[in-house]
Amino acid sequence: MRRYRGILSLRHRSSIRTVTRMPHGSNIAAKNRDPRIQAVQYNEDTYILRQNVCVHWEAPFTYLLFGNKGALLIDTGATAEAAYYPLRATVDAIIARWAQMRRKQNVPLTVALTSGEDIAQNQGLAQFKGRPGTTLAPQWPSGTARIDLGDRIIDVIPAHGAHKDGIVFYDPYNDFLYTGDLLFPGKINISNDRDYVATLQRLKQWKDTHPVKWIMGGHIEMQFVPGKVYPRFATYKPYERVLQMEPDLIDGALASAQQVLGKEIALVRPDFILLNRVSPDQKTPVFPEGVPNISAPFNDEGESRKWIEERLSLYHLPQRFCPRFRPAPLPRLRASISAPMSRHRVRFPPSGSADRHPA
Repeated sequence: MRRYRGILSLRHRSSIRTVTRMPHGSNIAAKNRDPRIQAVQYNEDTYILRQNVCVHWEAPFTYLLFGNKGALLIDTGATAEAAYYPLRATVDAIIARWAQMRRKQNVPLTVALTSGEDIAQNQGLAQFKGRPGTTLAPQWPSGTARIDLGDRIIDVIPAHGAHKDGIVFYDPYNDFLYTGDLLFPGKINISNDRDYVATLQRLKQWKDTHPVKWIMGGHIEMQFVPGKVYPRFATYKPYERVLQMEPDLIDGALASAQQVLGKEIALVRPDFILLNRVSPDQKTPVFPEGVPNISAPFNDEGESRKWIEERLSLYHLPQRFCPRFRPAPLPRLRASISAPMSRHRVRFPPSGSADRHPA
């Protein structure tokens, strides 16, 4: 099966327009005019949805996966009110288009959560109550389980540590690990450090025995400069790190988790910050060795990019931290699901690349 990648943005009325980057919010949230939900089509059967940061400051991601016999929605966002966060209407619009393309009459939907505790990912669940052909948040056993979508089997892996009911989903169709709050580019609040270490050990074994292309978390809080994070409740984030994380970061997260075991500490790493037994707003003046403590000037875009390039070269850092580098062009969408194209080519980071969209 051929796979097409592109970026779509679905408004509440299900109209579609092409975009080239994630909306970055506004300093004054009430004046923001971006779509309430942005949907990124990774391929014909995978959609990545993100809540507008001005609707909820955590701007959580949800994932919609299709198989030959049904669909799976992973997580439901941070807002229950459909008027502010039309998740069900957006999902219904995507399913209708996908069903039309595949000539299917009914597409059963399963809605599952990476954690029922996480209020930034479970509030939209109420919108799906009473929806025909929908199974809501099944209860998983303590061991691994599987969801059969029809020639697309999703593995369910227990992942305690950030939440006591945490779940990680593995999708062999894309080779993605959907990790929610367990591992994402941001402040990771550890609720039980021993469980967290054990979960990362389990994921490391999984990664070593299964192909993993990207780790897909539930949020983005880090900036593109290493070790720097946006403050809580910020609704303007123009220079975010990319969402996808390399699978080797599981090894780094495990080493870092073992380092904070039993301590009250905020440990800064280039791609995430571990918070163990401390407040979510805990700050640390200590930058570990190997993490350059730099801050980017944001007043002038041209000077900022030049300044960033010089320091990335100085510190020999990966290009994922700089928004200037553009990914290679990719094919346009199929005519049956495409929208009128703008003058910009639709792009998505190719496999093996950590580049981000142009700033």
